[in-house]
Amino acid sequence: MKSLIKHLIILLLSIFMSVTLSLADTTSTRVVVPGMVHTEISLPGPYVLDILEIDLKSPVLQLETYRANGLAAQSAQAAANDSEGHRAIAAVNGDFFSASGWPVDNTVVNGKTIFATLSFRSHLALTEDSQPYIEQFSFSGMFVAKNENMLALDGVNTARVIGTTMLYNSYYGAATGTDGTGAECSLTPLFTTWRANDTLLFVVAAKQSSGNMSIPPAGMVLSAGSGTPTTFVMDNVSVNDTVKVYVGFNPKSIKKIVHLLGGAGRLVKNGVNVAISSAGAEGLAGAFYNVRNARTFVGFNADTTKFYFCTVDRKTNASLGMNFDEMANFLLSIKVSDAFNLDGGGSTTMVVRDKVVN
Repeated sequence: MKSLIKHLIILLLSIFMSVTLSLADTTSTRVVVPGMVHTEISLPGPYVLDILEIDLKSPVLQLETYRANGLAAQSAQAAANDSEGHRAIAAVNGDFFSASGWPVDNTVVNGKTIFATLSFRSHLALTEDSQPYIEQFSFSGMFVAKNENMLALDGVNTARVIGTTMLYNSYYGAATGTDGTGAECSLTPLFTTWRANDTLLFVVAAKQSSGNMSIPPAGMVLSAGSGTPTTFVMDNVSVNDTVKVYVGFNPKSIKKIVHLLGGAGRLVKNGVNVAISSAGAEGLAGAFYNVRNARTFVGFNADTTKFYFCTVDRKTNASLGMNFDEMANFLLSIKVSDAFNLDGGGSTTMVVRDKVVN
């Protein structure tokens, strides 16, 4: 019997959706693959939108996030992920990035945490059972020594300062880059499948009372800053110990996260337009959420069987772009129950079958 080839939909630091749209102003609709429909819509405004409809119950469609090595166009990222048995059918941009190419928000790819920090912003998570969640995910991690003593973690793959404890993995680079102070431990995983919001077991492979430890390709480095974290590591951790690491995010009730992607601004919650109130709660300025612009935004229906991914263009008089309130109202019109803004402006991109469609 022929093996079933899964078509993988890549949310280049993003994710996807599924819906059957029936709108009078639809200009074109096509089935990309069974379970995925691409629709272009023109609405009074004027607005030009591209919608991907993805059936989350399809056995041959899978949603993934992706972390490029630096900054790269969505079309290039899709091409890099396309191979026999792993077809990149479609892709969109997500999250905001620093000038160095690092994401601003929490990011998990295939269960491995790429970046983790405290955050007030909305994120999209996909769990092991393929359920989507939109929440204000914020990092909350813990290191548990062999003797069960615990040390709170402050982040993943971000700069360590005095009194903080960080985790580093191969996405960060060859070494932690920390100074000569503190203490660091190389951790070898005792598992094959990475997950966030789950407790993972490691063996301590090496320990040193200084910084800039080499990062193992398949493991992590626990990096303790000077002060209480260093004292904890020196007193409680030894080479060959089996230790526990909880790489987690609040809310902790959402278990075993495989993919996590950030954005900025909840648009719809439980079928209600919350665009303006949520923008303020996430620290966004009115000059960002009240202005019409090109946008990338995402949502799902009430029973999470369909996932919606949208882009709206800003092309002079042909399409003015949307503000947050306008995005929320559009999503409600196509029966989206939960949604948030992923990104916007000049980076707004939707790729379908190797071509940019917006």
